[in-house]
Amino acid sequence: MIDPTTQDNWIREWLDRREYEKQASDEHAALAYRFGLQSEFEHPNRTFDEVEPALRTKWHDRYGADGPDWDDVSGSARAGYERMHTFRTRA
Repeated sequence: MIDPTTQDNWIREWLDRREYEKQASDEHAALAYRFGLQSEFEHPNRTFDEVEPALRTKWHDRYGADGPDWDDVSGSARAGYERMHTFRTRA
């Protein structure tokens, strides 16, 4: 994994430039982005689209009906997942 400071920097960059999912608060988008970063580490060599159903289930199990809705934050989770994948495969 990467260090927490780098993760925080990536999240800030994402929040500054995200063009969609404005219905998700910054807090929820950051949570989903970090979830995506961590999830890629658990699913190396698989695309987000391949694991999205499992991630949706895991998100719901973790945050329940009272947490952020997956459909509102999945783009942020995808962005984190893909950022980690790019970082890991270029290292």
